[in-house]
Amino acid sequence: MKNLFTAAIIGLTVTFATAQQVNYEKVSEEPAFNQVSIMPYFNVYSSLAKTLGAISVGGEAHVRLLPIHLRAHFDYALINASITDANFEAPTTMELGGEFPLVTGSVAKKRTFPLKSVGYHNTFIKVPFTFEKSILARGGLMRYTGNFQYGSPATVNEVEAQTFHSGNFSTAGFYLGLTSMQRSSLVMKVSSTTENYGELKKLRYFQLYADVLVGVTMNLGTFIDHAGHYGPSGTEYDFKGDSEIKTPNIGLRFGTYYMLMNSGLNNNNGQFIKFEIGSRPAPEGENLWMMVGYGLMFNVAKK
Repeated sequence: MKNLFTAAIIGLTVTFATAQQVNYEKVSEEPAFNQVSIMPYFNVYSSLAKTLGAISVGGEAHVRLLPIHLRAHFDYALINASITDANFEAPTTMELGGEFPLVTGSVAKKRTFPLKSVGYHNTFIKVPFTFEKSILARGGLMRYTGNFQYGSPATVNEVEAQTFHSGNFSTAGFYLGLTSMQRSSLVMKVSSTTENYGELKKLRYFQLYADVLVGVTMNLGTFIDHAGHYGPSGTEYDFKGDSEIKTPNIGLRFGTYYMLMNSGLNNNNGQFIKFEIGSRPAPEGENLWMMVGYGLMFNVAKK
């Protein structure tokens, strides 16, 4: 046991001595590396209810050059995963809004930079650098389109009997909320007594948001009466005449963006993932919502 303890102490001493031989020099440390961001992506989402979900493509644009940051978002479903109605239209999302910084500050933290890995020997360096942290109020206009099923079937027999109605809806309104953003960018030159690692860059972008969604108008359009409740089966009717369908106009969502490290792309660009969950103003039964997205982030730094 004593020999094992002695070997551990020697190993730590050698590792510490090796780490002391790695030197760095900061070249730049400007947190605002993404004053303009263009973010194309694809995602998979689900209503967590009756119409299952879709695979979509879309994009976001963020401009942070003015006191109020501008934000635009568009999403279009390529594949609609509904299994009960071929007449469903492709769901879409459109948002146009802004973010206003309430509190902005800087925090110094240490982060680990991996330099080299050979077998069980890992070379790394811990460097202090500055994070920019911000709390922002946000809001804007929104418009969603989607699908819903009223009296949706629960069994295969009910699907075959067509004992349900199905249709498309659109919602227009606004959202209000808060967002927390962290970002940093560090470029440094790293070398040791035996190697020159050149310039290394470490980027970080992380954002959390929470919004209240308010649907001012909701259009249910028409529906196909598969069950024949209002006339011949398969007839198309206006949903305004069906008072049984409830349309909640208040929703709540939570989401996050996270820029992936070591993306392999040059300059300030990278890859990111996005996650969102909550409820939307929609016909009852289609409110719950979840999406996971992946995309590229093309950034322009502050001049």
